[in-house]
Order: sequence, then structure tokens, then C-alpha cells
Amino acid sequence: MRGANRFAPFFLLEHGLLERVNPTFKRISEDPTLEKNYTSAFNKRAFLPLLQLLKGDELIDEEKKQLKFQGWYMRGEMPDSTKIEDHKKRVAPKPFQIATDKPLTNK
Repeated sequence: MRGANRFAPFFLLEHGLLERVNPTFKRISEDPTLEKNYTSAFNKRAFLPLLQLLKGDELIDEEKKQLKFQGWYMRGEMPDSTKIEDHKKRVAPKPFQIATDKPLTNK
């Protein structure tokens, strides 16, 4: 593939991070705050189909749009409007540095 563009997605992990994680399964009821947020989000998402059923054609497109995409994550909020600390919508990685002492190759 001479001259072909190559692309390899990657992401950085801190060395040893995966080894330090201890995954477990728990019942959601063991964390009342998480259970409350899950139930709230589930109910809000289930509301649009119910509203469409009740209102039918009276439901305007703007209402559908607002109900379909609540945007909690993008605003850095939980479904109950609690703010998420250190939430980031975007990351800005530093650009790659190109070595100037060696010619670029396509190999």
C-alpha cells in the first residue's frame, strides 16, 4: 500500500491503571443515589413515547426534540440536574511533534 494513508486510533492509559481496578457486580439498590438517578433518567426517557401516544399529532417537533435528547451528559449534569464535577465535553490533546532530524517515510 505505497502512498496509502494509514490511521490507527489509540488512547492513553496510565501505566498500571487496569491492574488497580477491581470490578464488581452490585445491585443498584446498594447505591440509593445511583438508583434514584437511573430511575429518573429511565422515566424521563420513557415519557416521550407515552406523550406521543396521548397527544398524537398535536405533539410539535420542538417538544419531541427536547424530550428525545435531554442533554444531561453534554451539560455535565445528572438526570436530577446535579452538576458533575470536572466534566469535560471536549479534550484538546497536544499535536504530534514531527522529528526534523529524519526525513518522513511512507514505509
